[in-house]
Amino acid sequence: MIHTIQMIRIIENIDQEDFFDIYGKNINEIHTVEEFQISGKVNYNFSKSKFRGYLYVRIDAIQVLGTPDIQEYHSEKLQSLICFIDGKIPNHKKHVMKLHVIDYRMDVVVPNKQHIKILLLLYKKCFENSYRKKAVIVLEHETGIEYKNDSTLVRMYDKEAEREEKDEEIKIYEKWVLRLEVSVHNRNLNYMFKIHGIKKTIANYLTDEMYKRYMLSFVPELIYMGDFYCISLAEERISSSNISLYYKKMLKDFLILVAKDEANLKASNERKKTYFRYLKQLKELKMHPLIIDSYELSLLENPFLSSFNNLKAK
Repeated sequence: MIHTIQMIRIIENIDQEDFFDIYGKNINEIHTVEEFQISGKVNYNFSKSKFRGYLYVRIDAIQVLGTPDIQEYHSEKLQSLICFIDGKIPNHKKHVMKLHVIDYRMDVVVPNKQHIKILLLLYKKCFENSYRKKAVIVLEHETGIEYKNDSTLVRMYDKEAEREEKDEEIKIYEKWVLRLEVSVHNRNLNYMFKIHGIKKTIANYLTDEMYKRYMLSFVPELIYMGDFYCISLAEERISSSNISLYYKKMLKDFLILVAKDEANLKASNERKKTYFRYLKQLKELKMHPLIIDSYELSLLENPFLSSFNNLKAK
């Protein structure tokens, strides 16, 4: 369900001297519990403004809990850790730790490294041609892509390759994994509190309801819910469908247009309504708008399709 969380804690200037007396200049000295001393499980950072300081606590939930299968009931253990850290800070009752960032995740197994590379290239094209105007594309490296706006970040990467790049041990549950993350940032959390009254706590956000909300509200329209076809197979599938002859022709023309230039996914304003109808029809046929002839494949399954369908059914 999640990967990491980041908490934030205000430390008033008047408390900072006591804080550094306890932990010294190295914030990492706050590690005082044997269970969490292993590097990478819990990390700290400190920033200071004119009137107050901010302690940021980043927790790798998978490492702390010792399992990738994180459920709602795990929020109690994470909250206990947060309360422990909070209790070590001078005047800890004056301010409380609040959720600052939460990374929801979906892991799928793709037992073919070449297919993972192709999928990342295809999804990169989806990211680049999204109609969301405020989005910015960041290509991290060959093993991952990012898509972000002011309050949310979608990240997709080859987890095994990431470990290899960092020369880290590959866990058994990371083998062949293509990971999708939706990172919800403080601006969105503030909006949810202001509009819906949802407090920024791990208990409120580590829930099936919130996981479903963020995954389904943002990702499907970004990566499209359908399998990838070569043009000849796509045309066959459209021809055998029960849509009208007119829209069969329109859909085929649309796919050819996108195959010539993926930028055609991003329709002009006057064509958006028509394009969205084409995309909706393709979704109903479980077909992706991107064509894969250039990758010398006739069919490539969308590895996230079944996971999102299961999520919708919950």
